[in-house]
Amino acid sequence: MTGRRHRRRGQAAPSSPQTRLLRPAAGLAAFALLVAVVAPSDVAPSGVTPSGATPTAGGPAEFADGPSGAGASASGLPGVGAPAPGDLAADLPGAGSPADLDPADTLLTGAGRVDLDPGEVAGDDDADFDLADVVPVTVDDPLRDLQWYLDRTRTPGAWDATRGDPDVTVAVIDSGVDPDHPDLAGAFATDPILGGHGYDHIRGGVDTYVGADADWHGTAIAGIVAARADDGFGIAGAAPEVRLRVHRIYESTSSDQAPSDTSYTLAADAIRDATAAGADVILLSWGGTTPNAALASAIEESGVPVVAAAGNDGVNLSDSPAVRRYPAMYRMPNLVTVAASDRDNRILANERIGSNYGVRHVDIAAPGEEIVSLWPGGGHEVFEGTSFAAPQVAAALALGRSLAPGTSASELVGALVGNARRTSSLLDKVAAGGVLDVQAFLRAVERPVCTAHVPPSAFDDVDRTSTHVGNIDCVAFIGVAEGTADGRFAPRRTVTRGQMATFIARTLAAAGHELAAPDEPVFDDIAGTTHEETIASLAATGLVSGVGDGQFAPERPVTRGQMATFLVNASEFVLDTELTSELDWFDDVAGNVHENSILVARDLGITLGTSEPREFAPHRDMTREQMASFLARTMDALVRQGATVERLS
Repeated sequence: MTGRRHRRRGQAAPSSPQTRLLRPAAGLAAFALLVAVVAPSDVAPSGVTPSGATPTAGGPAEFADGPSGAGASASGLPGVGAPAPGDLAADLPGAGSPADLDPADTLLTGAGRVDLDPGEVAGDDDADFDLADVVPVTVDDPLRDLQWYLDRTRTPGAWDATRGDPDVTVAVIDSGVDPDHPDLAGAFATDPILGGHGYDHIRGGVDTYVGADADWHGTAIAGIVAARADDGFGIAGAAPEVRLRVHRIYESTSSDQAPSDTSYTLAADAIRDATAAGADVILLSWGGTTPNAALASAIEESGVPVVAAAGNDGVNLSDSPAVRRYPAMYRMPNLVTVAASDRDNRILANERIGSNYGVRHVDIAAPGEEIVSLWPGGGHEVFEGTSFAAPQVAAALALGRSLAPGTSASELVGALVGNARRTSSLLDKVAAGGVLDVQAFLRAVERPVCTAHVPPSAFDDVDRTSTHVGNIDCVAFIGVAEGTADGRFAPRRTVTRGQMATFIARTLAAAGHELAAPDEPVFDDIAGTTHEETIASLAATGLVSGVGDGQFAPERPVTRGQMATFLVNASEFVLDTELTSELDWFDDVAGNVHENSILVARDLGITLGTSEPREFAPHRDMTREQMASFLARTMDALVRQGATVERLS
């Protein structure tokens, strides 16, 4: 988190953070536990998927995780991080049918009882992990007190902002989901073309449920995301008002076989179909051991946040060449990979299951121990593993999409990873260095200035599908950035230092701050230039210092590192506060003259880095579309810190 110290204007900012905490780049793999490859036993596929591929029996590997209760067999889930063991008849009062669960039928027979104490919400190795700000339970679901993980991720506090938009859809690409479970009543989106609430890519058709043995896994993760709240029954999902679309690509009764090219093709087809149907978030709580080009392309081209489970091998994926997990190990701006944490905010590791981790491949942790969710037929069970951590991240991203519909996938993922609650036990285990914090994420993703209601700009050379388009619209609407002389925006054109000075001056004006009038010439190379007055005023205010020898070099391209320093200096001026960073976001900025400003800019959400993991590229020239995003995010950051931004035109 960004620290603050007051300092006099003109005093040089420190060049490096005082404390360095390992934080990798945002937007990569998802959090979930991996299961072995699932091949529907004797099912002969039939029909054609919406994308035109012929469904084939088999599916991606199901991650080792599962319920601790009745109805499933541990023998069918190799390496499974199965449901937590226990006599759930006592643990889950009022859970609905089955009314009494026979402990002899639990997946982990004889493994011991899971004693879920509703008061046992905390537990952390860090003294600064304060649960005092956890919002009290405000829903009437009878099993809510057992959902300790909602409090750990500060989800109830996020519900003050949104419980989810019913028009936001999470695509559950997994086994089937029980459509008649009472806790999912009204939770499914209807396909506008095919009807139904999903598609069975194995058998063909819109009926995505076969039975408990085949579809308990998908039912459980669906409940973690979107079980209805305040219905007087069962549990509350983390995003209880979003909707689900089900894509059935495997059956929970899995074999030891690894995913084949055919099963990966089913998964890729499902991702493309989900994207075409308008999915806002895609959840992949499964994985295999080999990379697959079709799957990777489908994820990257989806354009929406994709959440993957890290897997349950109990290894460091960043340092274990013998263990590979995909899609978890892909590095993409819209992909986030999730590890499972326990009640003490440590990587989940017990006699039954161990979560994978790795700071270069796993982005964030979410609770994966003693997770209460749905069992087909109207019941509830206790589960553990990364498969049940990942849905919490998917739900958080769905809440973020609900609150900030115009935010890009990479920005959502970056804000989620960048606002995890750090704990010492996870600093060297996951990129975020901590556990999912839904409340902090929503605060970061909310755009107080550049909202979705900003009208589109009139520039005809701006790609309306660009990542930067919303920010270009915003800076044009506020009056901070104008077009070129011919009425275009020229998004790919390089920004000069002189142009940058004018953009900064307008940003300060929008925040209600006037610049000092220059007393005497500061630079001897700006006389007669278009930006002479603003450059001189910025210098007189102490915000720019030139390149040395009395030069400002107004026609020289501005680099990304320089832009970070200009914007952080402007932010300090508005807030009257020195900003320093304690986080180590990027691998390519250490020792750079702009290092602290770059890290502070990342803390504030002004920049997310490049599309490459942990890269900022400080020496790269800035383009006008990138500049628009930096400026727009700066205005949002200033308002979050208490400043006011007004429209200039």
